[in-house]
Amino acid sequence: MLRMKTMKRKWFLLLLALLTVTTVSANYEEINKTLNIGEEYSCDISSYMDYSKWNGPRNWRVSSYLTVVAEYSTSCRIRADQYVSGTLMVVCDWQEINASNNYEITRRVTWNFTINKVDVQSVRIEDCSVTADQSTDIYMTVSPSNATVLSGPVWTIEDPSIASISGTTVRGLQPGTTTVYCTVNGSVRSNTAKVSVHEPSFLFHSFSISDGATDVETKPTITATYSHTLSRSTAFNDIALTDDKGKKVAGSTTLSNATIQFTPSQHLQPRTHYTLTIPAHAVKNKWGTDYPTAKSVGFTTTDWQRMTLSVQPSATFITQGDPITLSCSASEATIYYSTDGRGPATRYTTPLVFREDMTLRAVARLDGYYDTELLEKDYRQRVEIVERYPALEPLYRYADVNPCITFSQRISAATTLDGISLQREDTQKATLIPVGCAPIIYGHILYLVPQEPLEVGTSYVATVPEGLLLTEKGERVKAINWHFTTGSYATAVSVGGPELTTALTRGSC
Repeated sequence: MLRMKTMKRKWFLLLLALLTVTTVSANYEEINKTLNIGEEYSCDISSYMDYSKWNGPRNWRVSSYLTVVAEYSTSCRIRADQYVSGTLMVVCDWQEINASNNYEITRRVTWNFTINKVDVQSVRIEDCSVTADQSTDIYMTVSPSNATVLSGPVWTIEDPSIASISGTTVRGLQPGTTTVYCTVNGSVRSNTAKVSVHEPSFLFHSFSISDGATDVETKPTITATYSHTLSRSTAFNDIALTDDKGKKVAGSTTLSNATIQFTPSQHLQPRTHYTLTIPAHAVKNKWGTDYPTAKSVGFTTTDWQRMTLSVQPSATFITQGDPITLSCSASEATIYYSTDGRGPATRYTTPLVFREDMTLRAVARLDGYYDTELLEKDYRQRVEIVERYPALEPLYRYADVNPCITFSQRISAATTLDGISLQREDTQKATLIPVGCAPIIYGHILYLVPQEPLEVGTSYVATVPEGLLLTEKGERVKAINWHFTTGSYATAVSVGGPELTTALTRGSC
């Protein structure tokens, strides 16, 4: 049994060894080639590769100065486009496996390329034409065609203010003609060529407002755009915005790069036709050429908005010391007011303080808006109770005293005085008992004449409903609830001798 187990272990180890792939040292091939500038070569590994043993992908590596024209399954085609000193390489790696012993072999083929240097015999450049502020290529050819250009071209230009050259790109700077030549490889000079720079067309592009536009804002900035940077010319000051009657509108005209901008000083009139005219020879381009024709644009303004003005408080009758505040729907507007019956002329800055009866007039103004409608508001001093009789302190009067209220203004009955009442408090029953009362108005005073003597040591309630009384200024008096209590009898000494009096105490309203 032990012998059988030992044999099985040996066979397992042998099988494991056969299945294990061992990598051995690489197998290299090296090829040396010489290429001329522009010449192509196909690096092919088909003759070096055994497809029956091939394993894994092919890895191509090409030097940066070689151009890959095409890559196929077993080859890579390259081209030498420039002279480079030293050796350039193309390397290909792949793996093969020997099935008999299961070894993995790395294969590599390396091509070493030397680029032939071909001396430049001559250089020729062509005349060229370019527009100022634009660029074009200048054509240069070397002979022979596969010659190696190691340095240059280095350009020499007769007048660098006319044109500039970088590489083989010519840029026009200002109209004119100059000549150029170049040198390559330090010593090979080209022929002399002519560079012609011509002025571009001076064009008008557009206005920022379409001709015939409607509903244009009433303080627009109108822009006219040209093809080149502008400066003022002879007729610049004649640029004008006019209304439908031909009247000039005050404003400012400015130049910014290739644009003219006109901005009116104030808002234009609403629903009015205007025309902006730029006369001929108003501006010139950077090379001093005037724009030869006039340009104009017509438009109609939109309607102005109307602001609203409001005042607080809204009540007519107010108390001395109350603030009066004006506000406009357009916060930038200026508000003017008066309190003496004349037109608004005083600028409003802070709330007004009510001192006496007045008529407030106010208006708000803002450029580009209609003035607000004239605000008129009457403010009158609110009626006040000057005195109550009996008052709060104890008073000693005869028993037939008549309670009364004195107001700050003359009063009258709005309709009838039937709603005024006088009631006596029954403390035991916690009820109010009506007392016959005849109200009488006399000037500023409302008298409550009891139809029966007041009882001593008793509380009374007098009630005047809201709006029952009317002041001479038309204010309806607010409701009044007045509590007072009669005192006890006392003796007062007078010239005629002792008299019976009643003390009336504590009154409140």
